[in-house]
Amino acid sequence: MDTRSRLNDSSLNILILSILVKRLGGKVKITQHDIDDISYNRLEETVDIDGSLEFNFIERSTKQ
Repeated sequence: MDTRSRLNDSSLNILILSILVKRLGGKVKITQHDIDDISYNRLEETVDIDGSLEFNFIERSTKQ
């Protein structure tokens, strides 16, 4: 992980996760299948001038 990432702050991690769970209806179950499904992909992080964060999930191409 990039050392400049906001995700390096554990307090901010909890805040971000709480916001996402609330937006998804207040309850989220994460299974091993979910973890396997996102493995080897990338999460891009953008920080705006006002400090707001934007995350983009980039799926790895499966073409070989």
